[in-house]
Amino acid sequence: MKEAVVDRIVDGKHLVLLIGDEEKECVVPLSKMTEQLKEGDWVTLSFDANDEIVDITSNPAKTSQKQDSIQAKMAKLRAKKGSRFQSD
Repeated sequence: MKEAVVDRIVDGKHLVLLIGDEEKECVVPLSKMTEQLKEGDWVTLSFDANDEIVDITSNPAKTSQKQDSIQAKMAKLRAKKGSRFQSD
């Protein structure tokens, strides 16, 4: 099993996944998905003996963890004096 993030959805027909730390790109037809996914969602992938993806399962805990990490980094950036990320 490996983890991947949904990078983007192309033409409403294909899901582009970035797999692992090396962010290897993989395109999967949306028709093979049983769950509704969106950009930024994390998933767990299962492979067969031929290294083909046989199952994609959403990982809401990992998605939440990554979103919290991004929000914390954005808060740090906004707190910096003169930051272009400040909201006002």
